[in-house]
Amino acid sequence: MAQVVVHEDDGQHRLRYGRRPQSDTRIMTSGGHHLYGISGDVDRVARYLDTRCRFEGCVRDDVLSRRDSPEHSPGIVALESRGCQLVAMLTALLRYRSRAGANLHSLDGVDAHERVRNVGIKMRGLSTRSPIKPGLRVDFNRYIAKQKFLGLHSLILDNALRDPSMIRERTSMAFIAHLGQPASREAFGKLYLNGEYQGVYAFVEAIDKEYLSRTLGENDGYLLNHKYLNGFHAEYLGDDLSEYKTRFEAQTHQLDADTIIYTPVRELFRQVNHPVDGAWRSRVSEYLDLDQFVTYLAIENFLSEDDGFLGYAGMANFYMYRRAD
Repeated sequence: MAQVVVHEDDGQHRLRYGRRPQSDTRIMTSGGHHLYGISGDVDRVARYLDTRCRFEGCVRDDVLSRRDSPEHSPGIVALESRGCQLVAMLTALLRYRSRAGANLHSLDGVDAHERVRNVGIKMRGLSTRSPIKPGLRVDFNRYIAKQKFLGLHSLILDNALRDPSMIRERTSMAFIAHLGQPASREAFGKLYLNGEYQGVYAFVEAIDKEYLSRTLGENDGYLLNHKYLNGFHAEYLGDDLSEYKTRFEAQTHQLDADTIIYTPVRELFRQVNHPVDGAWRSRVSEYLDLDQFVTYLAIENFLSEDDGFLGYAGMANFYMYRRAD
């Protein structure tokens, strides 16, 4: 049973998974954090923002406006909350098209209000938490089973507080996708709560079963979200499965026994920390897709991602996916 670390964004020139073991774990980067390597002259957009006034009236309507055909331009999405309703006024969003899953990229013919009711809203982020412009996660199926919005069960509203340009992550995700790694789709939007303007957000595709279907062509495996705790650096934590359960939260198969979910995780870190010898690679390859993993690390390094798998304070912001047996 090989495990792989999976990156979050999707691309057109995907590496063929058929060359990999049929039962493996991949590593994905977690959306809604910021990649700092792509900067250049993009910070000029920041002059439209003013954090002193909750962004009301301080972001011009033509920021990131369409200068090309709708298929090739970021769109503007306005979310509005009235009681238990979310109203979305939609235009064309991202330019990449997917074979399956939510239609975030092409919304041809969708120009009316689309509503969902009784959704779950959760504040998110650590260093980016803000009472003025909070980062949010919206779960459309929290209270109504199987409820979707544009094919999505969840959506991340990234406040982008650590990126004044607001386009570094989206540019980086497009780069990751272009290199054939799974990646979350993103679009920019203007958020309204009860008619009150809250600012421009990055709307990020959540990593869930819909995401797995779109990027990997399957969703029946084990998806684990790494939870930052005490600067974990991939050490072997011993035989006790609870040590791994506290750091990797199951996103699928939550009702399965811990032995089924976490024994392969424990064995992965056991083998990785085994003294290197002639059989080290073959042993680790039973639990980790090494080719994909090295590609993942190379991309993070190129993008100067200091808060990812090789984070400055320990492993952070990634998911692992293991194919079902």
